[in-house]
Amino acid sequence: MQERDRCENIKILDIQNKISEILNHTKKYNADVMAVIKYAKKAQIISLINDGRIKILGENRVQDSISRWQKDLDLIPFKNNYDIHFIGHLQKNKVKYSINLFNSIDSIDSYELAILINEFAQKNNKKVPVMLQLKINERETQYGIKESDFDKEYNMISRLPNVIVRGIMCIGPLTDDEKEIAQAFRKARSVYERYFTDEFSLGFKNYLSMGMSSDYKIALEEGANLIRIGSFLFSN
Repeated sequence: MQERDRCENIKILDIQNKISEILNHTKKYNADVMAVIKYAKKAQIISLINDGRIKILGENRVQDSISRWQKDLDLIPFKNNYDIHFIGHLQKNKVKYSINLFNSIDSIDSYELAILINEFAQKNNKKVPVMLQLKINERETQYGIKESDFDKEYNMISRLPNVIVRGIMCIGPLTDDEKEIAQAFRKARSVYERYFTDEFSLGFKNYLSMGMSSDYKIALEEGANLIRIGSFLFSN
């Protein structure tokens, strides 16, 4: 029992140290940090909550989010203390569950999806903050709006009355070439700055959400004001 407790304490300290490392690095960029909890164990999420320094959580799967924030009696009391963002691919049949589950839906990749969100938001008498997912890499399996289509999609989505467009999310190219990654992030920043000139949209902070555990330092250099960190925090 003592050995198990010692191991748990080491794991908690490890998460705390990693949070400190991330926050110390982001401080000079005035950027926020999202903890992506897709693969985090419950004990790790509770450690993150007890630490209290990261207030934005990223979820990739609707079903996992329902299990955590609507069914888990240990986690439910903390839900309203956190800004929970959905960052995965949102299937249209899951939209109705998402409206009251997340504080922001960051992965809008089509006007059709935005229309559905708008419809369910109207039924729930609320406005939903969203980010548009910009495709900045050539992977065919990668979701997102192409840069050539962005203007049209942005203009249509931003007119929906119950959707608040508050930024751009993107995923960098899958490569070790830092110059290629930086170039892709630079492209995203140029698109972001065309459409989001104010710090807030109707009370919601505007974000250029880019950079994950493997490339967040490059993303910060290229102008990200929200980075998404998962494996760095929670891998053993």
